[in-house]
Amino acid sequence: MNRETYIGLIDCNNFFVSCECVFDPKLRGRPVGILSNNDGCFIARSDELKALGVAMGAPYFQVKNIVDKHQVIVRSANFSLYSDMSRRVMSILKKAFPRVEIYSIDEAFIHFNALSREEIFEESKAIREKLYKWLGIPVSVGVAKTKTLSKVACRVVKKNKELRSVYLLDNQDDIESVLKGCKAGDIWGIGRQRAKFLESRGIETAYEFLNLDEGWVKQNLSINGLRTLLELKGVSCLELEDVAKNNKSILRSRSFSRPLTDMEDVAQAIAYHVSCVGEALREQNSVTFSIGVFIRTNMHSLGPQYHESVVEYFVEATDYTPDLLAAARAGLEKIFKLGYRYHKAGVFCDHIVPKKGSQLDLFKAQENLVQKDKRMEIMDEITAKYGNKSLFYASIGSNNIWQSKRQRVSPGYTTNWCELKGVR
Repeated sequence: MNRETYIGLIDCNNFFVSCECVFDPKLRGRPVGILSNNDGCFIARSDELKALGVAMGAPYFQVKNIVDKHQVIVRSANFSLYSDMSRRVMSILKKAFPRVEIYSIDEAFIHFNALSREEIFEESKAIREKLYKWLGIPVSVGVAKTKTLSKVACRVVKKNKELRSVYLLDNQDDIESVLKGCKAGDIWGIGRQRAKFLESRGIETAYEFLNLDEGWVKQNLSINGLRTLLELKGVSCLELEDVAKNNKSILRSRSFSRPLTDMEDVAQAIAYHVSCVGEALREQNSVTFSIGVFIRTNMHSLGPQYHESVVEYFVEATDYTPDLLAAARAGLEKIFKLGYRYHKAGVFCDHIVPKKGSQLDLFKAQENLVQKDKRMEIMDEITAKYGNKSLFYASIGSNNIWQSKRQRVSPGYTTNWCELKGVR
């Protein structure tokens, strides 16, 4: 067996709920749910809440009777806390394994140091114990010879408590048995539309998909469908990425806590999203040739409807937030109209290129580039250390009436100096 044989998937269990439990242990063993922006829908649930029949995405008001009857603990999403805890999880993984691919905020693929099947199993148990001991975050580990099968293994281990959160899926009989009990649409890489297509052809289980002709799959489901099929057969087609690829587009938006009619209130929301875009660009060492702005009313409410967008372009690609703010403000002034109750606004960048080697404006003085980069570097360092509220642009404002409702949000235990956990 060589070092390229096995791939593991580390999946943090009920991650948002687990983060809350780390700092409030009384939540463990209780039905706990995390709400989305504006405290609208459930985006994370503890196992106890799942057992009560509350589905992912269920609107809070529709299941309030269950919440009240079973004394469900409900929290507003605290994304700054969850992001920080995710960073800590990934940092530990990167120190423990030679190659790590961060797949999402709570998932990562890993490459093992071990050579034997027994060593791989022991390494999986060891990293699970370390993450729980150091951070209090429980994880499930699925291991297989391909990324797609490791996803399947992780799905199995999360449903079977007897496996003790680690499952190595490499036996052909076991693979076929698991796939017989798995719907084709539940396989990573197939998706909803392909699942509907397969179902219309009488193919419902992953095992039935496994036995399809490769030529037919390529013809009807494209090369990506064929890759998924080969991965299920144990042929690795999806390489493990050492570094996540940079975003080719960035979108930041959010619904308002209440309808807004004044342009300055909407402008504050736009400015906030622009500052987030600037940080995201600098984090991935990219610049953008454009920034777009959109605003819209609530299509589900009564009254006049309006939605519009505009894109402002730069001669020279930039990640300098003041330039992005000025362009976004100009765009908003072009599309904003009085007489409407705005429900949502956001910004987007579609023309993103690497900063290194990006073309400069031949007819523009470039002596301020170093100073601009230094200003952004200092600001990013300050906000990273002391939080986003420690230093921000005046155009964002301090009384953001547009911000989402978060009436049940927990403290920023690791992201806010004023909300550090006290020890007595």
